Amino acid sequence: PGQTSPWGMNNYPPAPQLADHGVDDPVPMTFVVVKHGIRYTGMGAWQGLTSDDDMWRVALFLNRVESLPPAVEAAWRPMPR
Repeated sequence: PGQTSPWGMNNYPPAPQLADHGVDDPVPMTFVVVKHGIRYTGMGAWQGLTSDDDMWRVALFLNRVESLPPAVEAAWRPMPR
């Protein structure tokens, strides 16, 4: 968390680090973005790369990243911010 991935370093504008602050969009809208990407941005489509079930898990995680249980938060962010 907190760093741009090697795949996103050359994107302009830089891809947002959604796992650091989550998203405000409804989960179904986030799922559509994960599945189909956003044209002309660093957000590529995940369709064909993983299952719909996994994309739903990503969408749900991004929606709840600001309110993770303490044990999950500790595992997700092992280094101090």
